[in-house]
Amino acid sequence: MPRSSTQQPCNVSSPPDTPPETQTRHAGRGSVRPLTVRIRRALYLLPAVWPALIDVTCAAWAVRQGGDPRRFLQRWSGARARQPISPEQLNRTLIVTQRVTWWLHPRRRRDGICLPRAYATYRALRRAGHPAVFVSGVARVNGSLLSHAWVEDHQGALAAYAEPHNRQLYRPLLEYPPAP
Repeated sequence: MPRSSTQQPCNVSSPPDTPPETQTRHAGRGSVRPLTVRIRRALYLLPAVWPALIDVTCAAWAVRQGGDPRRFLQRWSGARARQPISPEQLNRTLIVTQRVTWWLHPRRRRDGICLPRAYATYRALRRAGHPAVFVSGVARVNGSLLSHAWVEDHQGALAAYAEPHNRQLYRPLLEYPPAP
């Protein structure tokens, strides 16, 4: 999304840590996960890494091409979404896509990685048959125009996407596919 020079980044924080139930606290060292938990987590996420690499690469290509996002989204939509995927598969897809996007876009971190992340997430969920919706919106903050992109599904905001208040913060300008 085009950004003004006074605009703040839409997502410059590091990828979220794993859920609190998989973390343990050690005095003076902050949050540390035991090695066995980290290994199990890596083995759980590993099967989704290769498809995420392809989705994030396609998203990066689309961002570099620029222009109307609907032409890329239409290409990635494929057939109509069959049915929602399981919450476990949805969570895995969102976590891996976010992490791979973060790793492959180090320069964009200061500008925000919301657009490549939203493109890659939309592509991954639609490929899996989930009824994903790409949303792009704007907000005016202290005289600056901020833009942001995110993905929702047929029930609204995705909990694992970790941005539940986007519709309150940003005025949606584009939703793809459009609501019937």
